[in-house]
Amino acid sequence: MCCAVLNNMSYYNTAGSVFIKHRLVVADFLIKLLAVEHTAVTIETLSVLGNLSQYDDVVQKLCEERHILDIICTLLDSDNANLVYKSCGVLVNLTKTKEFHHKLPANLV
Repeated sequence: MCCAVLNNMSYYNTAGSVFIKHRLVVADFLIKLLAVEHTAVTIETLSVLGNLSQYDDVVQKLCEERHILDIICTLLDSDNANLVYKSCGVLVNLTKTKEFHHKLPANLV
C-alpha cells in the first residue's frame, strides 16, 4: 500500500510539492526496498523509481549505486512481465542523459 501511495505521489507531481523537494530521500528509501524479495513491492518500487528518474539528481544517485543497476538489470530476466516492463522504464530513463553514460554498464548504453 505504501508503495502505491508513493507511486501516485510521484506520478502526479506538481512543482513545489514536498514529495518532489525530497525526492532524493525517497530514492534512498526505494533503493533499500529493492532488496525486499516481494514481487508486488518490487514492481511498485520500480514504478516510483521510473517516475523519479525523470530528474537528473535521481538519475545521478541511481548511477552511483552500482548494485542497484545490477539488480535492475537482473530483473530483465524475470518471468514476470511487469517486472521486466518496469525495469525497462527505469533503465530507459537512466540512459536518456548522456552525461551519466560513463557510469552505466557498457551493455546498457
